[in-house]
Amino acid sequence: AAPFMDSAIANVTPPGHDVRTYLERMNFFEMIPCETPPERIRRREPLGFRECQRFATLRDCEVHAPEMVKAIAERCQMDRASRQALEICVEELAENVVFHAGGGAAGFAAVQSWPARSEIEVGIVDLGRGIRASLADNAAYRHPATDVEAIREAMRLGVTATPERNSGQGLFFAARLLEQNGGRVLIRSGSGRVYDGSLARADEALVRFPGTALALTINTDRPLDAGAVSRL
Repeated sequence: AAPFMDSAIANVTPPGHDVRTYLERMNFFEMIPCETPPERIRRREPLGFRECQRFATLRDCEVHAPEMVKAIAERCQMDRASRQALEICVEELAENVVFHAGGGAAGFAAVQSWPARSEIEVGIVDLGRGIRASLADNAAYRHPATDVEAIREAMRLGVTATPERNSGQGLFFAARLLEQNGGRVLIRSGSGRVYDGSLARADEALVRFPGTALALTINTDRPLDAGAVSRL
């Protein structure tokens, strides 16, 4: 993996962006085996930012979920009940990686805010087997024919490949919470991509993604209101 990553980083130079410095700031080189020498930068912990963290156990999820929600709270207004509900939601989304990725694959998570755009984004990604293969573990669901169908099924309330372990509320709650907030949820798994929240769109037959990537983009100009979701 290291030679591939070194080559990829060396050839990714978008105008106006220092890619190496940003990857170093996000702790990328500590997470991925790569021989590219790190940049010497001054590390700081700005509001609404958390560098990339690796998680592979339920204990890791319990530790990282509150920290991700804390980063959101630094930029977005929410009451205590909404914060507690969001912590449960984010922890379940992280646990999905541990339960469903398969093959011992770890997950990675990071938080980044863009004050000029009034947005903060939480990213959770794994290189496991993907949502469609995970749902096949539960005989209660028909095996979806496409990755988009599998993603949409996984976003329904109560749908989970492991009902003995979690509630299947994480994705559903996140989408409805961000719909109220004006934000959006993006899920990429296999050849499918689905947006939910304030934006609803789906694409199939994309370049295949080996695992699942989840992005929660939150509007920091509007509060997160779990009570509004509960009343739906």
